[in-house]
Amino acid sequence: MTSKRLGTVVAFLCLLSAVGNAQDGRFDVAVGVGETLNKQVSGNSADLTPTNTPMYFASLSTKLPHKTSLQFNYARARIGQKYTTPTLDYRVFSNVTEFSGQLSFRPVQYGNFSPFVFAGAGALVFNPNDTQVDETEAFIGALRQYRPAFLYGGGVDYHVMWRFSLRLQYRGLLYSAPDFKVKPLFTGQKGHMAEGCAGIVFNF
Repeated sequence: MTSKRLGTVVAFLCLLSAVGNAQDGRFDVAVGVGETLNKQVSGNSADLTPTNTPMYFASLSTKLPHKTSLQFNYARARIGQKYTTPTLDYRVFSNVTEFSGQLSFRPVQYGNFSPFVFAGAGALVFNPNDTQVDETEAFIGALRQYRPAFLYGGGVDYHVMWRFSLRLQYRGLLYSAPDFKVKPLFTGQKGHMAEGCAGIVFNF
């Protein structure tokens, strides 16, 4: 490690130490990665099969009374949406971005383990960037689309050292399947995105 990088790491650790000593532990910042598992849906003579892809997330939460906390989330994944219709097969590759809020409840703590459950709501932004028709690149007029989403799930934090914890969680998102405002891609069905995630939490 170069002296410049070492200095940056030391400065970052000193900053975390200063922040941690100055605060009362009411806030959490978490970052992590996971895998999306997407439900296949059918409707209006179209079958939609989204790909399962890696995702990453970040969150900020603040503690509330009665073992609850309020959390704001940002997550992102690149997902290919494959539509099979009676005449043509379409594929839309899109960046899917989540903005959501949730209310979490921690019923009890077992030593270093702190389980939690949560529910909330937000929006998914489907931003198309590549489209294909019968596996050939083609312009189909796909447009960015916003979908309200219901969020639920649960997980557990494991305190490792100082103000750091490890987090394992399951997140589920229920939303209206995207059609990118292209008529043949409309299914009229509810999509479901399941996410298994692992991350690091810093309490300050």
